[in-house]
Amino acid sequence: MNDLLTMHEGFPFSPQTRIAEAITAEAVSITVNDPSVFPEAPNEATLGTDDRGETILYTTKVGNVLGGITRGYDAKNGFGRAKAWDTGTPIACYFTNSKQVIMQENIRRVHKEARTAVDHTAETVANENGAHGIRWNPETLTHQIFNPILEEYVDISRDEPPLPPPQGWVTYGVQIDLNNSNPYTSVTYINDAIGMVSGSSMWDDAPIFKDIRPCVLKNGVRQYYLNPNNFAEKEDGSPANITGDDGDVMIEFPKMAIKIETKEDIIIVQITNDEYAEDRGFKYNAHTRNNQGDRDNVYIGAYESLTVDDKLRSLSGHASEADASSAIFRTRARANGSGYDMLAFYQQVMLQTLYLIRYKNLDSQGAAGRGHVQGGSAVQSLTGALDQAGMFVGSTSTNNQSVKIFGIENLWGGRRTFIDGLRIDSARHITTAFINFNSTGVGYFDLGLGADHNIGGFLTRVQGDTDRGFLPLSDGGSATTHFADFGSLSDGSRFMTMGGDWISTTSAGIFTTNLSSGATGVGGRLMFL
Repeated sequence: MNDLLTMHEGFPFSPQTRIAEAITAEAVSITVNDPSVFPEAPNEATLGTDDRGETILYTTKVGNVLGGITRGYDAKNGFGRAKAWDTGTPIACYFTNSKQVIMQENIRRVHKEARTAVDHTAETVANENGAHGIRWNPETLTHQIFNPILEEYVDISRDEPPLPPPQGWVTYGVQIDLNNSNPYTSVTYINDAIGMVSGSSMWDDAPIFKDIRPCVLKNGVRQYYLNPNNFAEKEDGSPANITGDDGDVMIEFPKMAIKIETKEDIIIVQITNDEYAEDRGFKYNAHTRNNQGDRDNVYIGAYESLTVDDKLRSLSGHASEADASSAIFRTRARANGSGYDMLAFYQQVMLQTLYLIRYKNLDSQGAAGRGHVQGGSAVQSLTGALDQAGMFVGSTSTNNQSVKIFGIENLWGGRRTFIDGLRIDSARHITTAFINFNSTGVGYFDLGLGADHNIGGFLTRVQGDTDRGFLPLSDGGSATTHFADFGSLSDGSRFMTMGGDWISTTSAGIFTTNLSSGATGVGGRLMFL
């Protein structure tokens, strides 16, 4: 049985011990008095004994120290968030909500695979002449078997509903209620996302998400995968060169199709790995150059970029830069060879969609981390400061810690980032491209009017379709309502920057979009497609 989520074992009667030292809300290790009451790592433990408690996920257990901890692991609706705990706080291995959800999901997957296996087997069953067997009738939504006496297919009688048609793909989705200003409760899971826990490690093993992997790429060729928990190591644990000689540190995103649609006051956002998704109105925009879905993978720089020998690079251990225009950054990116560009619009839409599915929250700073946004220097530290922090890290309580999601450092905060492949013309028309990006919009597709007036404020609504993604449509919100991010769209020849920067405080985030005619302090991010 493949694709089952990792289940953490329990401990009989859940005996308690206590923490030996006080911890902060950001602590990633806990010293306990009696480590024998905890199963081996990875597993979960709960601090406190009532509805003000906190569940953690620990990935190491050495002596009496639980390490590699994910804080607020079971947080939901304001309960279970990471916070400081005093010496002597009770801690134990309880049966948690996340264990329940994972168990239910595995049962669902086993049931689904068993039913699919029956269906696949049935379709290969033939009668003694090898001519007929069992088939699925999509018109009657039933399985049928060939009756040699009647010489026709007849419905199979069964006590349970008919099996679904065989499928080896998944569709994850969220539904956004635009009339609900709460960034969290306005978003609900649909399709195969039902039963998943938002922001949890359950997604690490889910189709599509499990194939998002860090790697080293050189001349458009993947050299090797990296350890997702320590980019300084190859996947097998041997040392990796992530400072230049072996290539650029990139995140590999597998081919996926996206569908975004607005129905009155509801936005429906979906992703799928269905190879025939176009028949259902999905598009492979993020994996397209010349024809829809003509690329199997897209690679996005793990770090804010720098220039080495006039080439835009994604390397660990360097200071990122913002010394040039978007046109110059574009030229430097392409100097790496065919297929290289700056991060572009449809790849940004892909990242926004993946974020929405995993976190089920419009407030990215509140869900994944505030980022480095409180001021000071744009370069908080050299690139790669989070190399050993896993694929996801961030603090929702401080404004001076960089954020990392899907292995990408400073997707918001730090520096604003140029986004290529999108231009707003003098009439506020949105134009986009898949290839041959340029500063004048030559060869771009005109997607129509973006807005009939200039927009500049916290977003309440976005364009909300597959081709225009989450570009601004209306403002008037705040840092704690609706999309909780700042957006601008105005007339004139405009280019796109995203994410917010080191002084954005509450206006930074995954949906923060600035469409302006000029910008300073903006950097780039490498892409290969």
